[in-house]
Amino acid sequence: MKDLIDLFRGKADGKRAHELLKELTKYHRIQVTKGYDEALYFLKGYLEEYGIKAIVEEFEAGKKYWGYKTPTGWKAARAELWLDGEKGPVEKLADFTENPLSLIQRSYFKGELRSLDFEVVEKGESPEDYRGIALENKLVLTRGAPWRVRDLAVDKFGALGLLYYGVMDVEGLDRSSLREVRNYTAFWPTGGEKREAFGFALTAAQGEKLKELRGKARLSLKIDADYEHLDILDLYGKIQGDVDDEIILIAHLCHPRPGANDNASGAVSLVEAIRLLKKLIDEGTLKRPKRSISFLLVPEFTGSFAFLDRYYRKKRIVAGLNLDMVGEDQEKTGSTLRVIGLPVQLGGFEDALLYEILLNVSLNRGLKTCFSDFQGGSDHALFSDPTVGIPMPHLFQWPDLYYHTDHDTPEMVSPESLEVSIIIASTYLYYLATAGDSDYRDLESMFLKHLPERIEDHLKRLKGSEPPPSKEALNDYFLEYAKRSYYRALKSLGMKAKRGKRKNFLKMASVVIGDRLKNYEKHESQPFGWSSEVYRRLKRGPHFLRQRRHELSERDREELSQFILKRNRIRAANSLFFWLDGKRSLNEIARYLVSEGLFYRDDLEKILDISLKLGEIDRVSL
Repeated sequence: MKDLIDLFRGKADGKRAHELLKELTKYHRIQVTKGYDEALYFLKGYLEEYGIKAIVEEFEAGKKYWGYKTPTGWKAARAELWLDGEKGPVEKLADFTENPLSLIQRSYFKGELRSLDFEVVEKGESPEDYRGIALENKLVLTRGAPWRVRDLAVDKFGALGLLYYGVMDVEGLDRSSLREVRNYTAFWPTGGEKREAFGFALTAAQGEKLKELRGKARLSLKIDADYEHLDILDLYGKIQGDVDDEIILIAHLCHPRPGANDNASGAVSLVEAIRLLKKLIDEGTLKRPKRSISFLLVPEFTGSFAFLDRYYRKKRIVAGLNLDMVGEDQEKTGSTLRVIGLPVQLGGFEDALLYEILLNVSLNRGLKTCFSDFQGGSDHALFSDPTVGIPMPHLFQWPDLYYHTDHDTPEMVSPESLEVSIIIASTYLYYLATAGDSDYRDLESMFLKHLPERIEDHLKRLKGSEPPPSKEALNDYFLEYAKRSYYRALKSLGMKAKRGKRKNFLKMASVVIGDRLKNYEKHESQPFGWSSEVYRRLKRGPHFLRQRRHELSERDREELSQFILKRNRIRAANSLFFWLDGKRSLNEIARYLVSEGLFYRDDLEKILDISLKLGEIDRVSL
C-alpha cells in the first residue's frame, strides 16, 4: 500500500484541482436546476478530454425513488428585497443576482410587492411562538428552522414569506461572530404544502437591525422564481476491470454558488482521482484492476436514491467511498480531516483501510486528522444502510466555520488538502479494486490496529449520557461490530478466510476491546423492560420521515416536527431503524442504543408509532 501512496503522491496535483474548483464554483448548483446541469456537463467535458467516458443518467424529477421524494425543476431569474423610506425603497437588503444565497432556494413567486409589514417571531418552531401575532399578508422575521417556520407561519397562519437571519449551529465552533454571512436555506418539497412560499436569507446584522425597526419600517420586494420541467441528472463512468464488481467513488455536485468546500472540493477530488487512475492504468504504470472502478456525481441524496432505484440489482457495487467537504484550509475553517466510519449495524474493514491510508498520506503535513463514529448527512448514509449493504466510509473535513454560508469560497480551500484527498481516494479505490485473498490478513490487521481509536472516540461521545451503559453491554456492542465487520469483508470483497480464522479474529478483537474498556467506570446493567416486540423495515435506505409529515394527523405531525428539531433524537432514530432487522426485539436493541448514548425511550416510541402509521415498518410475528 505504501508503494501506491508514493506513486500517487508524485502524480497528484492539488494546484490543478484548485484551479478546476475555481471554475466549478462559478455555477449555482442547486438540485434540478440549469446551473447544476451546466456544472455537470462542464465536468463531463473535462473528463472526456482525458479519454474517460462519462454517461449522463437522467431520471424523472418529482417522483419517489425507494420512497424518497425528489424535487421538481426550479429556476430563479431575479429576487430583490428593499427597506422602504418615505418615498419608496432606499436600502437594498438582498439581491439574488449579486448573491444567490440571499434568496431562500426553491422560493416561488412572480411579481412585485410594496410597503409590506413584517412581524418578529424569534424562533417560530412551535405554535405557541405565534400567540397574539397576526401574520396575514405579512412577512416573518425569524431565526428558526426555515422548513418549520414555513409550515407554521405560511401554511398555518397565512404569512406571505420568511426573512431568515439565522446562522446554523455547528458543533465544536462558535459562529456568533459571523455577523455578515448569509446561511444556505431552501424549501425542499414534501408534496403536502398548502401554499407556495418565498423567503430571503439575511445576515445576522441585517436581522438585528430590522428587529429594531419593527412597526416603524416597511419592505418592498421583486421576485421572479418559478418551477420548470427538468430531469434529475447524475454523471456515471467506469474504469473497466476484469470482473463486473465495482468499487464506486461518489461526491455530490449540488449546492449554491460558490459552495467551494461543500462540495466543489469533493467533486474535483473525484474527477482528479479518476483522471489519475485512468492515466496510470492506460500507460501501464498500474495493471488493470480485478474489480472495476466507477464514479458517480449526484445531486445529494436525490441522485443516489434515483441511481440505486434503477441499478441496485443490475450493478454489483461491493464497496465505495464518499467525498464530501474534503478541501478545507484547516487554519481558516477550524476543520479536521476525518474518516467517518461504517455503521456498527453493517460493519466492514473499509473504514479501517481508509483511516490507515489517511494517516500515511497526511504524515508530516501538519494536518489535523481523526476517526469518528458513523454519522449520516451525506450520500454514504444511503449506501451503508444495512438494507442496502454497500460499505461506504466518508472522507470529510469537519467542523467548518463557513459551512453552508456565502463565505464558503475558493479562498477557504487548500490545494494541499485537495491533493491529500486525491491521493487517499486513488489509493483506496485501487487497493480495493485489486485486493485478493492474500490481502485479507492486512485488512484484518488494520481493523484491529484502529479499533482502539474507534472505541476511544465512542467513549468520549458517551460522557454524560443517560442511562450509562454497563461495561458488559459495551463489550457486547463492540464484539457485535467485530463479527459484522468480519462477515461483511468476506461477503463484499468475495474473499476467503482459512478455517478457524473467525474464532481467532474474534479472540484478538475481544482482547483489544477488553483492554480499552478496563478503566471504564463500572455501571450496573439496565433492566430496560422496553418491549419484546420485533420490527422490520419495509423499504430500502434511510427514512426521511420529514418528507411525509403532511400525511399525519395534526397531533402526530407536531410530535414528529418537534422530534426532528432535536439533533440527537434524529441520530437515535437513524440508529434504531438500522437495528430493525426483523430478528431483534426492542429490548435487545435498547441495550445497543444505550451503548451508543442514544436511548430516548419516550421519543423513540413515538417515532415507532408514527413509522407504523406511515407504513415504513411493521411488527414481526415470531
